[in-house]
Amino acid sequence: MDEMFFVGFGWLWKCRLLIMDETYMMIWVGVEIAVDHMERIIFTLIAFLLVGMLLKGSIVRAVQFEVLPTKLNRSGDSVNVTWAGIKTPSHYNWVGVYNPAESSDHHFIGYIMLNSASTESASGKGWFTLQLVNMRAPYEFRLFEGYPTHSSNKLKDFEGNVLPSVQGRWAVSTKVEFSNYNEPMHIHLALTSNANEMRVMFVTKDQLRSFVRYGRKETQLDLSTEATSLTYHRSDMCDSPANSLMGWRDPGFIHNAVLKGLDAGKRYYYQASPHSLWLLYVYELENSCGKTPPFSVLLKLMGVMGVQ
Repeated sequence: MDEMFFVGFGWLWKCRLLIMDETYMMIWVGVEIAVDHMERIIFTLIAFLLVGMLLKGSIVRAVQFEVLPTKLNRSGDSVNVTWAGIKTPSHYNWVGVYNPAESSDHHFIGYIMLNSASTESASGKGWFTLQLVNMRAPYEFRLFEGYPTHSSNKLKDFEGNVLPSVQGRWAVSTKVEFSNYNEPMHIHLALTSNANEMRVMFVTKDQLRSFVRYGRKETQLDLSTEATSLTYHRSDMCDSPANSLMGWRDPGFIHNAVLKGLDAGKRYYYQASPHSLWLLYVYELENSCGKTPPFSVLLKLMGVMGVQ
């Protein structure tokens, strides 16, 4: 048992720090000496305030939780999530992934159950690695004890899976940030109406003047074209949850550039920023202008519905 002594107002305070168990620490304050009735009254008022302040911050969880590194260079980089000191682990324990970091506990964008993430979870410790997408805002991770959800109050995801309970939050990680929130993301390629062109689209956080450099050699991107940009706003959305506070996410700015003068069947390299380099294959296209049917066209369609 540790003891600390404080002197003031003509009497001696004695604070004892009692270790209740491995998980909680409680602080007990007692009076050692009081000189007269007035000082007893003053001490009583101060003691109530002091005890209230101490008790408010005196429960310290012994669970350790850490996410590293806290600074990532580009989208797709990984973090290591580690935990230890869970005294009574259960299959309800889980880690929530939050973006933006200030989201409420219920608004996680993903979750990992500890017993499925690490073979050591039954011993109260473990780790896993997770790749993160640059979503133009910091991430935060939160560790929850979790409880069985009442059958009448089970929240489910769009696939019908029961979502974990946010009861018993044990720990919150340091924010994980990207060094560049204007990293070109969501690279898309599309054909235009001309066989010697290819459209490149990407997203950044801010409205930047952007260019796409391209060429036949990776080290010689001697052609360039400027991209246009546009965005949309919460007021443009038709209904909830897209236009609600919870459902809305700033889309950033969508950039659109057209690469021209491409030779059919040739390989080109292109770069949307100094930070990344992607390989672009321009497939052989047959210009149908001036030809008479019949001729065949092979089409591939893809729909992008957003981030799951």
